[in-house]
Order: sequence, then structure tokens, then C-alpha cells
Amino acid sequence: MNAQCADTLNDLAVPLVHQARYAEALAGFDRALAMDPRHAFAWNNRGICLEATGRLEESLQSLDKAVALDTEFADAWANRAKTLARLGHVEDALVDCDRALALNPEHGGALMNKAMLLLLQGRLEEGFQLYGNRWRVMRQKIRPRQGRLWMGAEPLAGKTLLIHPEQGLGDCLQFCRYALVAIGQGARVILEVPAPLVRLMQGMHADLVVIAQGDPVPAHDLHCPLLSLPRAFHTSLQDIPSAPYLRADTRRAAAWRRRLGQGRAGRHALKVGLVWSGGHRADQPEIWDVNERRNIPLMRLAPLNLPGVRFISLQKGEEAEGQLHHLRAMGWSGPQVEDHSAELQDFADTAALIENLDLVISVDTSTAHLAAAMGKPTWVLNRHDTCWRWMIGRDDSPWYPSLRLFRQAAPGDWTPVVARVRAGLSRLLAERRAEARAESRTDGPSGRRAAAMVNVAHELQTSPVNPASGDGLPPGAAAAAGIEPNRQGLAARTL
Repeated sequence: MNAQCADTLNDLAVPLVHQARYAEALAGFDRALAMDPRHAFAWNNRGICLEATGRLEESLQSLDKAVALDTEFADAWANRAKTLARLGHVEDALVDCDRALALNPEHGGALMNKAMLLLLQGRLEEGFQLYGNRWRVMRQKIRPRQGRLWMGAEPLAGKTLLIHPEQGLGDCLQFCRYALVAIGQGARVILEVPAPLVRLMQGMHADLVVIAQGDPVPAHDLHCPLLSLPRAFHTSLQDIPSAPYLRADTRRAAAWRRRLGQGRAGRHALKVGLVWSGGHRADQPEIWDVNERRNIPLMRLAPLNLPGVRFISLQKGEEAEGQLHHLRAMGWSGPQVEDHSAELQDFADTAALIENLDLVISVDTSTAHLAAAMGKPTWVLNRHDTCWRWMIGRDDSPWYPSLRLFRQAAPGDWTPVVARVRAGLSRLLAERRAEARAESRTDGPSGRRAAAMVNVAHELQTSPVNPASGDGLPPGAAAAAGIEPNRQGLAARTL
């Protein structure tokens, strides 16, 4: 009787997880386990809830229980791999993926998790090969297309290739570079992208045909999903197509240059674009926890209030923009952030504004990809359990030479990250002031500034910073630191 009651309680809690109602779901799984402490499905499901809410050690303990009770529970091994990866134990996570795949070689979650773990390690060819299994687990499915699916075997010369989008705007911005590779191999390329990207990407190449997602598609011989292109072109760390590959429209950029002003006060000010929140996808509750981890509340950036830095918002999204307006009304002590968001109607507008900035500071979102794809110095505030594209064990990115990563050392801990960013800005301000005094024009100030922003970011990543004492900051910057039926088990979660 107890086992049947536990089954019922477990099954009633499962839909709550799909709705991201984790606290209620967790209570349901706990009630099931009180009835039957050997209920492996409930332990697995409990581990999923705890992982989604950031209680990683507890999640691992629950998943340990699940696999101890049922060593052939492939879903639990795959879920354990995800929790281990978030804790930073990548090699152990790979072992668990292989355990799941030994039990079920077609396990979509384990295949996907293994792909992303390999990509995290920079093993791109292996990782992108396995990443083809994403359609097994993603809600978004590949649409039927005219022509043959191209995966690299057929020569492109003289063929028309349709590249079609998937996933988010940042993915489109990162991987659209492969359209230029295909053109270089003699293909006529049609690039289908979400509408906000059309004007921007029309400027990539004169021979590139860009259409909005959902519009009629011209005739083509071959097609390839955007994130299958690295696999099709056999991309490795050594031959990633280089950035920059996106540029702003010169007339729009000139209009923003006039708008921002070029007076004496603005000439030596450090103009910094700022993004603190990524887009919210209301129809995808399964990724809400990821969004919450990658975003940083604007109030946490108050220590960046430095004389000589001119912050300009590149933020879009009603909720995030509302943070800025609320803090202004409350008279906050953080930096005064200029807000031109109402004038940024698409990514071409944003690119024109970015062209006039010295630096972009952003969480891991599409604007960071845009800035880095333009070659603009870009500092990414990166969560502890990083996205696979940023890899591990490095603060630079082989995808974007001008980008530097400011990683959390512990989950959710933004304070040291902000301290390092503040120290970096202080260093750049000091160099800017020295440049102004010297009035040197030997190799052009803009080139020296860009190099300085990259070098300062790297130096700050290689020496720890104590945000309270200022220990570890560059010289002179310490002061600036401020201080089965009826036994439902949830499917394996992916990274």
C-alpha cells in the first residue's frame, strides 16, 4: 500500500517540475519518499528539483541514492552527470554519461550532456559530432526542408545552400560566420534568421542572401541547420573562422556618433555599453533557472560608479529595463546609465551604437556575441556553470579574440567578479588619463585602447582579487575596488 501511495505522490509532483514549480514538486517527492524510502524515481526527481534550484550538493546526494537503489537507471546517471558538471567535476560527469550510454546507447539526454561536456573541454570535433543528437531532447525540432541535408560530404561549389536558424539569437550571431566559409567554397548562400537580425546580416557579404524566418524561402539544393555547420566544416580549436565578421552600417554609426557627442569632456571618457540581463523566454520554463543564474541584478553593479566612465545601456527587455528606471527613481548610488533602448529597434541599430563605444560589459547574452563579432573589446560576466561555448580553464575565447571572461569562482557569487571589473576599469581610466597627458599619436590611440582592454582583463583573471581588502588588484587600483506506469521518472536533464 505504501509503495502505491508513493507512486501516486511521485506522479502528481512530476508535472510541477515541467512548470518550474520546484518547491511544490520537491514537497511532493519528499512525501513519496516518506512513504517509500527506496523509491528510485522519486530520488531521481528530487535530485532534478534540487539541481534546478541551485542546491547542488543535495542534488548529488539524491541522485546517489537513485543510482544506488537502481544501478541500471540510465536517466539518473545522466542527471547525476549534469549536477557533477555544474559542480565543476567535468571528468566525473563524462564517466556518468558513459554509464548511462552503456545502459542505453540511444539515450538522448546522455548523448547531449556528453556533447556539451566535450565542447566545454575544447574537444570541438568530438563534441559537435555528438551535438547532432540535440533534436532528441530539444523542444524545437528541425523543420522539413527542400533539398538535401548537407553535413559536409558534398562539395558546395555551384550549389545553393540554405542555412536555417535554431535556438537563440546569440547562437545565430555566433555561427552565422559559417555563411562566409560556405561562400568561400563557391556556394550561393541563403541565410534565414529571426527578423531582428536581418538588417545586420545583410551587411555581412554582398553575395549573401538574407531572409527573415518565416518568409518564403528561395529555391535551394542543400540545407543545413545553423549549429550543424561546425560539424559539417570539421571545426577544431585551430581553425575556427575568425572574428570580426559583423559590422555596423556606416551611416547609422555616424548618426550615433553625433548623438553621443564629441566634446572635450566626452573625448577622454571611457564609453562602456552595459547589459545585465538576457532575454526571458516565457514559453520555456525548463531554462528559467539558467537565465536566473546568468543574469545579474543591476544593483549589484553599483561599485562600477567611477568618474570618467560613461555607461550606456544596451539592455532590451521590459523587466530588465524596469530595473534601471526603478533604481533611478530610488536615487541609487550606482553609475548613471544612459538609456537609449527605445531607439534600438533591431540588432543593426545596436551595432551602430556599439561601434561608438570603447568597451562592452555584458552577461552571457546576444549583445555580447554581437559586440565580440564586431571585434569590439567585450567583457563577459560569466556564471560559474558556464555555457559550453566558453569552455573551461581559460578567460579568453577562441571564437572571439576581443572577448574576455570574468567567471564566478563559486555559484551565484558576483561580488568578486564586479570587483575585478571595477579594477579593470580603473586601470583603463588611468591609461586613458596618461594618454591624454602625453597626447601621443604614434600608433593611434584607438588601437592602443583596444589592446589595453584585452590585456587588463587578462591580468585581472590571473590574479585573485579580495573585494573586501583590495588584495590582488593591479597597482594603484585597490582603492577603486571599494570594497514505467505509476512510477514516473523525469527524463534526464541536459546541461
